Amino acid sequence: MNGPKGPVGRQIEERAVCKLAWEPEAEAALSRAPFFVRPLARRKVEERVLARGGDRVTLADVREGEARFKAVAGGKSDTQLERVMPQPNRPGAQMLAIEVCHCELSGCPNALIKPQDWKQPIEDWAKANDISERLRQRVEGERILFHHKLRIAIAGCPNGCSRPQIADIGLVGFVEPRVSPENCIACRACEAACPDRAIRVASRNASSGCHPQAASLEGVLTSPAIEGTLNGAVEGGTHEGPCFDRAACQGCTACRDVCPPEAITLSAPAARLLMGGKLGRHPHLAETVGTAADPAEAVRAIAEAVDRFLAEARPAERFAEHWLRTRGAAPKGGAQ
Repeated sequence: MNGPKGPVGRQIEERAVCKLAWEPEAEAALSRAPFFVRPLARRKVEERVLARGGDRVTLADVREGEARFKAVAGGKSDTQLERVMPQPNRPGAQMLAIEVCHCELSGCPNALIKPQDWKQPIEDWAKANDISERLRQRVEGERILFHHKLRIAIAGCPNGCSRPQIADIGLVGFVEPRVSPENCIACRACEAACPDRAIRVASRNASSGCHPQAASLEGVLTSPAIEGTLNGAVEGGTHEGPCFDRAACQGCTACRDVCPPEAITLSAPAARLLMGGKLGRHPHLAETVGTAADPAEAVRAIAEAVDRFLAEARPAERFAEHWLRTRGAAPKGGAQ
């Protein structure tokens, strides 16, 4: 049967032992490809020439290979391609793949943290602690593939454009809305604007789940599940105000942005720390394990989790798999 293991496949393998001749124009065209692509491109082009029974690589063969590669690459930049391309398993290989959203470049109005300000300390920690080399030494075989790498994603806001939910480790910018009871007019604008349905305006005496003593908390919402700040002196004598479901609240600014009397304020921006995200045969969305007020707190928590992985993981086990198996102990490095 023809195929990789059949007569055709064996013939290609046998003939590939002797390097095919390349026309000068073909070599010149290949030299213009990104350096990290050239070995794979050369091999793929030669395989196709051999499969057709050829013994010489022409410019047309390279052009055909280039077209096929661009179709597969899907418009990815050279930097993106370099991160996912196979590379030799040898010292110096980069084993961290850090993805950040492009909020700073695009001027995104939703950004709550600057991803680059959080990325750089992570890179500094990784370099100072030789993390890439320690991760590389766990890889068996001659090639490093993308799934061998530790994937960290940083998003400037809860929209999560860098896909932190499917990364080994994620950081997501957020804020916590707070209410000034004396300013709230119970207009329900915040309730209508919340994209997560995490707010409702309810009566103090209704069975709404609002914290019964919320009016005395001065806008700091601290009840375990549904936290409320009720206005007991709104116009007309009503006792209504917004109740926040903190389990549903993603921490954006929508409620603050539409509040007419500016009764809703925001906490200082911070980052949620996520771990355990992955795709593949058994996909799993990353889980929130804590928060970090600044990059230093995030680095301490990440360092603890990665050190634990390097010390305890089974051979060939990936970070997310290890974290899910052990359900990672709550980070001690400052994240709460």
